[in-house]
Order: sequence, then structure tokens, then C-alpha cells
Amino acid sequence: MTETENSSRSLVVLYIAVFTAALSSFQFGYNMAVLDVKDSFQVLQSYFGLKGEIDSVNKPLIQNRLYSQDSENKKANPITAFRETKTMEKICVEKMATPWYLALCMYTIGGILGSSLTAYLVQWLGSKKSLLATNHMSILAAALMWMSKGTHSLKMIIAARVLQGLHAGLAMGVTPLYIGEISPKSIRGGLISVHQLFVTIGLLTAQVLGRSNVFGTEDSWNLLLAFPAFISILQLLILPFLPESPRYLLIDKNQRARAIESLKKFRGTDQVDDEIAEITEEAKKEEEFGKVSLSDLIKREKLRRKFFQLAINQIVQQLCGINAILFYVKCIVVPGDAQSESQNNEQILVAAFNALMTLLPVFLIDRVGRKRFLVGGYAVAAVFSCLLTISLSIPDSTWTSYLRITSVCGFIAGFAIGPGPVPWILTVEFFMQRSRPLASAVAICLNWIFTSVIFWVFPVMQKSMNGYMYFFCLICTLSAIYFYEVLKETKNKTFQEIHQIFEQENVAQINEQEPLNISTSVSNFTIENSTVIINRE
Repeated sequence: MTETENSSRSLVVLYIAVFTAALSSFQFGYNMAVLDVKDSFQVLQSYFGLKGEIDSVNKPLIQNRLYSQDSENKKANPITAFRETKTMEKICVEKMATPWYLALCMYTIGGILGSSLTAYLVQWLGSKKSLLATNHMSILAAALMWMSKGTHSLKMIIAARVLQGLHAGLAMGVTPLYIGEISPKSIRGGLISVHQLFVTIGLLTAQVLGRSNVFGTEDSWNLLLAFPAFISILQLLILPFLPESPRYLLIDKNQRARAIESLKKFRGTDQVDDEIAEITEEAKKEEEFGKVSLSDLIKREKLRRKFFQLAINQIVQQLCGINAILFYVKCIVVPGDAQSESQNNEQILVAAFNALMTLLPVFLIDRVGRKRFLVGGYAVAAVFSCLLTISLSIPDSTWTSYLRITSVCGFIAGFAIGPGPVPWILTVEFFMQRSRPLASAVAICLNWIFTSVIFWVFPVMQKSMNGYMYFFCLICTLSAIYFYEVLKETKNKTFQEIHQIFEQENVAQINEQEPLNISTSVSNFTIENSTVIINRE
């Protein structure tokens, strides 16, 4: 047996822990997409008698051209275009007022609330017990989804969506923390990327299970919506038998013996002295640094720089346009009838492609590096969002449809290799143990806020879709330039080494900003053995 095989076997507990923690990420992706699947959506709107209210949801973006083709001469008709734009604007406003759209959006509201509580929960229970606690919200939400059919209550679905959002907000903060804290530095980036991979698998699963030939039917739609309960139960069955984070035990709880035992299980070896020494050194630094508050993240120079980078990462992850494209791909890619069967296939293929591309950082990011994947991903996304804008600005034809599909896939590929997983990695790596939960909570709360903004505002943006695709292109381009200039590489480094990188950067900046003024700070000097000795006042 080779050394690599021995290493893989020794890390089996670690891999089980990563898989189990990432089940929460799966639920996030699944719940985000499940109400947007065409077949299940049609069944639900019919069941709750909402068809007359929300037919506009199925209006394709492609109808909202800034031009209109005359049936005879195929030339632009600005008067008709103006009327179409006003009609779409009215449709968008009506759509946002529907109960069903409220049910969709309450998920992001719950996410904002949940993410804001992450720091308190992790500091109180630790990352493993926090994951266990969040599952109770998921199971309660699934119960409400299940009962909503018998009671014919849309209010139950709305309440369940808030609970699912709370679960997702907490889980999206806790899952990367737990995975990052238990992972060795050499493969930490790839293992944290599993979090994003499971999000994409959840999106894909929702698209598949929501089909009319699976669970998107009148008889089983409540099972489709309650499905996350099975994932929570699986996590509840496995997670209690896995160790707690060694860093939490040693640094937060000062339980050295338990931390050593936990680390031995995760590494599959008794040779953990070096890593325990590194964690102990981090604990000493934490004592010197003191307790971190929300105001410290902004006021302290040592924290502000990396917190700002982290916040920008989480914000532009949403502003780059990925959710707009994923949720409305059926309207962007497929012109014509919004009820066409091909749109279901398009959404499933796009979701599958997204998951496939997210595999790349899982296996390569610890070799290639976080910075290259992030900058390269935004650069690729910028190019293809520009191409998508062009394809949406010209009359429909066979080749423009292929260009749209290619552009959407190219954009998703760029997002999947960099902007998707890297912000979650940096959320863990930029801060040490005691400041990490708070910084992570604030950054991820910002992510949810901008997710909500895109979710609520994008239907209104339909009236000038072409221009807003240029907006996404601009965001991706500026992000690539910004992170190329400021982001420091963190691959294969301990948390202490990453902390020292920022310390050195802060010192360098201070030296640049405060040069020595000899004329005012030197009172006299003497020469001893050819050495100038300067005496400052």
C-alpha cells in the first residue's frame, strides 16, 4: 500500500465529517431552487388557486426586448418597444405583489436573520453542536410544508420558508467554519470547497425531483417540499458521533486533552504534536489580542483591512449576477413559449454543468491557489456576461440561441471555479479562532442581504435586461482587477501564518504613511567607532 493510500485511509473520519457537515449546504441549494421548478410550480399555483394572479412569473425575459420586430420588414419598432417595456414593468410589479412570490422571497429574509445569529451560536455551542441545533428548524419547516397540503394553507408554506431561511443562514455560516477548523492546511481549501459543491448538488437535485415524472405532481408535491427533513435526519444520525473542532476545544474551551483526542481522530494518527503546538501558539495570540467586537472589525487597523476584503468578496459574489442567471435561465436562454419542455431540460443541464465545474476547485485549489481561481473566475465571467448581453441585444435566430447557451455556461464556469467557493474559504482563513465567527457572520449576512436585493429587484430589472447584463460584466471586471491587486495567497498556510501576512502588510503601510522626519525628531548625534548614533527627543 502506498503512502498516499495510507494517508487517504487515515483521513476517513475527516472526510465523513466534511460530507456530513456539507449536508446543510445541500439543503440550502435545494430549498433555494425547489419552488422555481416549472412542473412543481404549476401544480402548486393550481392547487392554491393562484394561477390568475401569477401567470406573469412565467413571462420570459426574452419578451422584454428594447426593440420590437415588425412582422413584415423585421425592423425595430420603437413605439411598440416602448409599449412592451411598460407592459413588462407592470407585470413585474404585479408579480412582486403575489403571495407565491412572497413565499419565494421570505427564504432570503430568513437567511439574513439566521446569518446574523451565527457568531452567537458558534461561540455558545461550538460549530458541531451549532450544526446539530439548526436541523431542528429544518425539520419543523418540513413538517409545515407537509401539513400545508392537508390544511390547504399557503401561510404554512410562507412560515416554513422563513424557518428554512433561518436554517440556511445559520448553516451557511457554520458549515465552512467547522470544515475549515478540522482540515489540515494542505487540503483545507479543497475541503471547504465541498460546501459550495453541495450547494450546486442541491440545486440540481431540486430541478430533477421537481419534474412532473418524479415528485412535481398533485399527489406528491408536499413530499417534494418536505424532502430536506430526510437530509436533516441523516445529519442528526451521523454528526453526534464525530469529534468537535480541536481548535474550539483548545482555544475557546481550554480543554487540551479533548482537543488532542479530537485531532488524533481527524488525522488518523497519534503524531499531532506539531499541529497542537501551532493551535496553542494561536491561543496565546488570541489572549494578547483580546475579545473582538463588531466595532473592532471596523476600527482596528489589523482587522479592518482583511474584513473589508472579506465583505467585498461576499457582496460581489451576489452582485456578479449568478443568481439572476440561475433563477431566470429558462427565460434568458430559451426564447418563445415559457411552457416549453425544453426549458426544464435547459435548467437541469445548466445545474449539472454548475456542479461539474465546482469539482475543479475541490481538487485543484490547494495546488493552483485561491487568488488565481478567484481572479480568473471573475475574468471569465466578465467575458461571457458581455457575450450574453450582445446575444440578448440582437434578433432571435438559431445561432443567437446557441450563443446564449454558450454564454450562460461560460459565465457559470467562471463563477464555479472562483467566485463560488473562494469567498467561503477566505471567510475561514482570514481570521483566527475567536474573531472568526463574528467576522464570518457579518460577511455572510451581507451576502444574504445582497442575495435578497437581487431576488426582489431582478424582476423589475427585466424591463431593461440588456443594460443590466452590462452591469454584471462591469462588476466582474472590477472584481477581477481589485482582487488581483489586493488579495494575498493563503494556500498551504496555517492560520497563524496568514495572520502574520496581514501583520506585515499593516506594518509596511504604516511605514509608508509615516516616514521619519529627521529635522524634527533628532536633537543630536555622535559618532562612535565609525557608527552614527542618533538620539531622538
